[in-house]
Amino acid sequence: MAKELMLVRHATIGPQYRGCFIGSTDVPLSEEGRRQTTLLAKVLRSKVPSRCLCSPMKRSLETARFTMGDTVVPIETDPDLREVDFGNWEGKILTEIEAADPENVRRWKIFDENFCFPEGEGVSDFFKRVERMTQRLTADPGELIMVFTHGGVIRAMICYLLGLASHQYVHFDARPASVTTIEIYENKGIKGVLTGLNDRCHLRES
Repeated sequence: MAKELMLVRHATIGPQYRGCFIGSTDVPLSEEGRRQTTLLAKVLRSKVPSRCLCSPMKRSLETARFTMGDTVVPIETDPDLREVDFGNWEGKILTEIEAADPENVRRWKIFDENFCFPEGEGVSDFFKRVERMTQRLTADPGELIMVFTHGGVIRAMICYLLGLASHQYVHFDARPASVTTIEIYENKGIKGVLTGLNDRCHLRES
């Protein structure tokens, strides 16, 4: 039997943040984001997870609470599920950052393993944090674990569980209010099988 991880990216935040680096900035959902959680609920409330974990950031917590409602399983927060801290890049768009700090943008784009977001988190520290979190999830005895988190965390988890190099996270997408599923087969010599990626079918209202 496989263990299933269901990774849910938080719903949409305000349009004023579109294109901006938002990691440690603690912003709530927009009205559109709250609407998305009602559609997510139609899919996820039929599931019976053994555990439900969540990033402590407002946008993830609101997504989890609005989506899951008064379910039997409590929502547990874990700081390792936070998005990367972009430091002084927070709230800025890439062209603005490139104009002010071209060398650091160059290092970030080539995935320099020693790169640290100015006054923020190191890239390698972020991936180690996500790996630590993922190891705890795979060691959990539950058959279905639901996780509400961020796009960067989901993409990093995919790479770890599929045995890919960290820099290959750029080959995956996890858009707001999407669901990604991974089955874990630790006893068969492989960490995980990606069974669903960036699923947003529930957002298509009939």
